[in-house]
Amino acid sequence: MVCGIGGTGVVTVGAVLAMAAHLEGRAASVFDVTGLAQKNGAVYSHIRLGAAGAELGPQRIGAGEADLVLAFDMMAAADAQALKTLDPARSTLIGNSAVAPGRRSSSPPARPGYAGWRRDPRPRHKRTGPGRSHLIDGTRLALAASGDTIAINA
Repeated sequence: MVCGIGGTGVVTVGAVLAMAAHLEGRAASVFDVTGLAQKNGAVYSHIRLGAAGAELGPQRIGAGEADLVLAFDMMAAADAQALKTLDPARSTLIGNSAVAPGRRSSSPPARPGYAGWRRDPRPRHKRTGPGRSHLIDGTRLALAASGDTIAINA
């Protein structure tokens, strides 16, 4: 599963992964949930990949079925839709530690538990298991790779 907000590339990443699978002769399924993407809302891409001709099952990733969750926005990843896909023995989470512009405020975060996910790894480990949750400053890495000089307050 890929989680983010509108404009972070969630739908594009789903399409690229599915096309790469297709070019390798593999089965692929992508189900995008865009909701309020244009209003800084969450976007999810449910991606299933398998061997050629494999039965992939339902497009939406069910409870505890995610092998990997790429969280471009941790507030989207802390939403119930994403959390329910995680399993401590199966799932790995790789999340962007940077807070997207417009998501930062002095009030408590919109998603309960999000602040704990950033500061303390225990809530993530409860959902993914120790050693299966990793935060990186993906926004800064993407800007550095693109040669962009935009300053980020992260």
